[in-house]
Amino acid sequence: MASEDVLLLCEYTLETHFGEDIVHPVGRLLIRGGALSISNIVERTGVTMEHATNVVTVLIKHNLLSAELNTYKNVHYYKFN
Repeated sequence: MASEDVLLLCEYTLETHFGEDIVHPVGRLLIRGGALSISNIVERTGVTMEHATNVVTVLIKHNLLSAELNTYKNVHYYKFN
């Protein structure tokens, strides 16, 4: 597990690079909460499904997130690299 200082630096970088409106809360949740599905992200942050999907897509395109498929539940879980 990363130290608190590293987690805070990651959160700060997300906030300054992407803004604090939508990307920051979703990114912060994934940094602190580990691997989560889109529905978990929506539930915990209160953003819409569309916004959560867009944030995950942006973070994957920047190679910050990776996706893992849970074949038993047929659900993708997203986590920071």
